[in-house]
Amino acid sequence: MPHTTAIFVLDRDEQLADVCEALRKSGRNFQRIESLAQPDPRSLSRSVLIARPDVLAKIDLSTGDADSKPATLALCDGSVESLLESRARFDDALPWPQGAPQLCDRIDELARRTVARAEALIRRSSAETLTELALGLDGNVDFEDALHEALTKLGERCHCERVLTLAWPPQARDLLYFIGTADDPTAVKIPAPASAYPEIAQLKAGEREVVVAETSVAARVAPYEPQEGTERKQIMLFPVIADGAVFGVVELHFAVGQRVDRPTRDFARQFATLLAPRLYASALYASLKETTRRVALAEVERPDVLRHYEDFFQRAFDGIVVLDEEDKVLYLNPSGEQITGYSRSGLVGTPLSALVVDSDRKRLIDFLDEVRAGTATPNFDVGLITTSGDPILVSIAPSAVLDEQEAMVVSFRDVTEARALADELRATKEFLERLIDSTVDGIIATDMDGAIILFNQGAERITGWREDEVVRHMTLEQLYPPGVADRIIEQLHASSDGGVGRLEMSRKEILAKDGEHIPVSLSASVIYEGGVEVGTVGIISDLRERLRMERRLTQAQEKLIETEKQALIAELAGTTAHELNQPLTSVMGYAELLKKRLDQDEANARAIDTIMGEAQRMADIVRKIGKITRYETKTYVGGTQILDLDKSTQDSGEYAVQQELASSAKTPPVK
Repeated sequence: MPHTTAIFVLDRDEQLADVCEALRKSGRNFQRIESLAQPDPRSLSRSVLIARPDVLAKIDLSTGDADSKPATLALCDGSVESLLESRARFDDALPWPQGAPQLCDRIDELARRTVARAEALIRRSSAETLTELALGLDGNVDFEDALHEALTKLGERCHCERVLTLAWPPQARDLLYFIGTADDPTAVKIPAPASAYPEIAQLKAGEREVVVAETSVAARVAPYEPQEGTERKQIMLFPVIADGAVFGVVELHFAVGQRVDRPTRDFARQFATLLAPRLYASALYASLKETTRRVALAEVERPDVLRHYEDFFQRAFDGIVVLDEEDKVLYLNPSGEQITGYSRSGLVGTPLSALVVDSDRKRLIDFLDEVRAGTATPNFDVGLITTSGDPILVSIAPSAVLDEQEAMVVSFRDVTEARALADELRATKEFLERLIDSTVDGIIATDMDGAIILFNQGAERITGWREDEVVRHMTLEQLYPPGVADRIIEQLHASSDGGVGRLEMSRKEILAKDGEHIPVSLSASVIYEGGVEVGTVGIISDLRERLRMERRLTQAQEKLIETEKQALIAELAGTTAHELNQPLTSVMGYAELLKKRLDQDEANARAIDTIMGEAQRMADIVRKIGKITRYETKTYVGGTQILDLDKSTQDSGEYAVQQELASSAKTPPVK
C-alpha cells in the first residue's frame, strides 16, 4: 500500500478515539477532522475517509469527479445487518472494535482499489479525449485549423502554459518549421533555427521524451513571438515519428517546478503518436517537403552569376542576402550569418519577411516590391529576429536586381548600437539645447573666424537680436563697440585675466539691435578640440538692472547721510542755544541792574548800553541757532565756508521760493 495515501478520521464527538490511537501506534500518518470543510479539497483525492456509518450517511459524495472523491471506510458495530448495509452504501466496512493490523490491512486494500479505479478513470478519459482529437483532425477540411484546436485542447488537458509543434522535411538541414501552436493560430510554416532546439537530437537518438527542468524559451518562440528578457520554463518534448524516423516534435511548456504526473506525460506522448500519421500525410507537410526540395535544387543549380560574385560576397563586411523571385533566401554570406546567427543552409528557402518582427514585415515586403519595380528606394531600418530570440536593428539597402535570374541582392548591417548611440546623443543634444535656452544669461559662441555659431534665448533677450538674424550672419565685432571684440580676444590669450584660454568675469558693453550700449558682465573661454582652438564661447549677464539698483542704493545712502547730518546739526544747534542762553541771560540781567543804579549821564552808562545791545544781538543769534533746520553754508574770508544762519533757519516754503528765484535769475531770457 502506498503509505503516502492520506487518511482522514471523521470524528465529531471523539467516538473514534480508539481508532486514532490504533493508527498512531501503527505508525500511520492521519488527520482527525470534524467536517470535510476542514482539509484542503485537493488532499481528499485518492484518500481514505474513516467514520461511523451514521456520520458517512450524512455526507453528500455524489457530486464531483470520481478521481477527486475519497474512499469511504465505515466502522460499524458487530451486527451482520449493519455490516451488510454499510458495505452496500460505502466503499468498504469493518466491524469495530477490531485489531490495529486488521484496520491497516483494510485501509491498504481500499487505497489500492481507489488508485486502480482512479487510474482506470483517467485512462478512459484520456482515450475519449484522444478519440475526440483524432476525429477533429480527420474531419476538418482545414488541417491547420484542426491542429490549432487540437493543440489548444492538449494544453488544457495537460495544464501547461504553451504547446508547440515543429516538423522538418528530410532536406531541411539546419531548419525547422512551426506547424502549429496553441497560442497563435497564424504560427504556421514559420522557419526556426534547429540550433534553438538542441534536445531534438536526443529524440532522434531514440528517447521517448526529453524533460528540461528549467531553460530560457525566448529563442524557442522568437520566430513567431519575439520576447524581451529571458522567460524560463520547464519543457517536455515528445517525438512525432513516421516511417521509423523522427520528423517532428510536440513541445509543452510548464511553470518551473510544476509537478507533471505520469498520466499527463502518457497523454502527451499518445497525442504525438496520434498526430504523426495525420501530419505526415497532410498537405501542410507536403508543402514543406516541396519547399525544401526546391530550395535544395536551387542550391545545386544556383545561377553562375552568384558563383561569379561569391568571392566578393564572401569578403564583404556587410551582410548580403540573395533572394529569388518569391523573395526567399537563395544565399547568405558569412557576414550575414554572423549578424543573424543563422547558417546559410538553414535559411535557404525561407522568406526574408519571416525573419523580421511583425511590425516591420509589411514595410519590408513593400520595400522589396519597390526595388523590383525599379523605384528609387532609400535605406531603412527593420527589426531582425536572430537565433538568440533578441531582435536587432539592421539597415537594409538594395544592391542589385539580376534580371536574367530574377534574383535580387540586398545588403544589410547591424545598426543596433549605432542607433542606440544616436538616440542617446540626440537626447543629450536636446537636453543641452534646453539647458542653454533656459538660462537667463546670454551664451554666444563663435568659430575661429569670429562668425557667430550659437546665440541662445538669453542673448536674444539682452540684445534684441533674433537667433536667425545673428547665427552665420554676424561676427563678434558687430556685437561690441569698436575695439572691444579685439580686446576680448587679446585677454583670452593673455595669462593675466584667468589664464590662457580663459577670461574671468569682466565689465564690458555690448551693442543692442537698437544701438543701445548695454553694460554686461562677461566671462569667456576658448574651445579646444584635440588641443587645437576651434572657437570661443562667452557668457554675458545683463547689468542694467543691477546698475539701476546700485544707483538707487547710492542715492539712498547719500540721502541717509544728508538726513543724519541735518539731524546732527539740529541737535547741536539746540544744545548750543540752550547752553548759551543761560550765561547770556545772566549777562543781560546784571547789565540791566547796573543801568538802573548808574546815572544816565555817567560815562559808564553808555558802556552798559553797549553791553546790553551786544548781549541782545547775541540773544538773537542764539535764537537763530535754535531754529536751524538744515545745513547751508556761505563763503567767508579766505574762501572758507561757514554756516549761513539766515538760510539754515528759513522754513521750507520760504527757502524753496528763494531757490526758485535764484535759479530764474541765472537762466538767460528766451530770444
